[in-house]
Amino acid sequence: MKPSFRIKERRRRGLLAPPMSSAEVETVHQASLDLLENGIRVKHNAALDIFYSHGCRVNRKSEAVRIPPSIVEKSLQSAPGRLVLAGRRPDRDFLVDGQRIFFGAISGCVRFLDPHSRIQRPPTKTDLADGVRLVDALEDIDIANRVLVPTDVDGGAVALHQLEAALGHTTKHVMCGSGKKKIIRAAIEMAGVAAGGKEKLKDRPLITVLASPISPLTLADECCDTIIESARSGLPVVVALSAIGGASAPVTLAGLLAVHNTDILAGIVLAQLTAPGTPVLYSNYSGLMDMQSGLMPYGSPSLALMGRAAVQMADFYGIPSYSAGLTGDSHLPDYQAALETSVTGMTAALAGADIVTGAGTTNGIMVFSPAKLLCDCQLIQMIKQIRGGIAIDEKRLALDLIKTTGPGGDFLTSDHTLEFFREYPRCELIDHAPFELWQQDGRRDMIQRASEKAVQIMQNHTPEPLDPGMVSEMKKIVAAAEKEIRNDRQR
Repeated sequence: MKPSFRIKERRRRGLLAPPMSSAEVETVHQASLDLLENGIRVKHNAALDIFYSHGCRVNRKSEAVRIPPSIVEKSLQSAPGRLVLAGRRPDRDFLVDGQRIFFGAISGCVRFLDPHSRIQRPPTKTDLADGVRLVDALEDIDIANRVLVPTDVDGGAVALHQLEAALGHTTKHVMCGSGKKKIIRAAIEMAGVAAGGKEKLKDRPLITVLASPISPLTLADECCDTIIESARSGLPVVVALSAIGGASAPVTLAGLLAVHNTDILAGIVLAQLTAPGTPVLYSNYSGLMDMQSGLMPYGSPSLALMGRAAVQMADFYGIPSYSAGLTGDSHLPDYQAALETSVTGMTAALAGADIVTGAGTTNGIMVFSPAKLLCDCQLIQMIKQIRGGIAIDEKRLALDLIKTTGPGGDFLTSDHTLEFFREYPRCELIDHAPFELWQQDGRRDMIQRASEKAVQIMQNHTPEPLDPGMVSEMKKIVAAAEKEIRNDRQR
């Protein structure tokens, strides 16, 4: 049976040729329809009720759900192809429509590469707030992720502490982590406080929520809670998936893509059955396992290839894409980090991803480095220039000037040069100076320059503050959640 799903496919501003033919995309889609109809596992009673009420075959004893192709494709039709992600300030809103690219920092690192000492250590909530303030200050970063997992707070409520720090220290759109029902409801309540009420939050979603299925073919408790509560509140959801070829999926890229796409579709279907029209984003954090280390490399060609395929599948379904990029596995921000970051970031951007996230990370997605975040911003500036192409018009061709200057002439002192040389701005952390001037400047490498600038920004940048009453109300929500978590532990 050929898939009927065609009418929502959209053109995206990508510069790389798609990795699959149209027929191959349909083959992947059909494979996912087959797998969904064969059955996935859903470990959540309310989600089982939702699937059952919409005509899916549900076996509660085995937690198996068989989703007919018609329900999958109807769900895809109801998912919007564009959305506005709002900031606390309207000038930081952005439209996700396939024509522009946006960048986000890494999310949820468990180690902090201190820019003062340049030594890794466990992060604190102060480090988290400093990292968010740094993100707020950087023009090249559009989305504020919760960059660190603080170790000096109650682990059961860490997602709420992350959201409190993010909402309080940036006016940019914020990515929110997943959580069980109590946590995600508290997070949505906090976002409603910052927005000025739940209805205002629906109109202007200050947060996007990440929900993670478990490969292969499983929607677990926390993922279902996150999708259902977010969809009911009208918030955008990233179905954030990391399938590992050779471990949680077949070792071939084709088999990995089949599992990846199926798990993404399962999350999208649950969101749409919960609340039709819920904005969803198609993600990629998947790649092949490195059989020597037993880990999935975040700087590998397989992750970059899967990112290209994910953008193409998102295009086919007519929904926005959210792609890992600017990532790598080096333990330091060194040449390996630069190589891997360039490959993953450039590939995702040129493939046409709507949002590329991962800036500022080393060692997979384990370590947040403020210095690398600033270096990644230099790469982002280059990517934007490359994606921007070459503007051809009469003024820029400058034929009259070329004729007037003639053979052997120079253009340095012309008015035309003065008018246009700023069109391609210079990346300030990249050193193009002669060797002698570099020596006189202390022989500092790029990471040293970036570390110094990161410290300066974190010490001096003050984001627009939240209303003190809102801050107080959010703290009460966090404290109430922590108390409830403690009580649950004692039972």
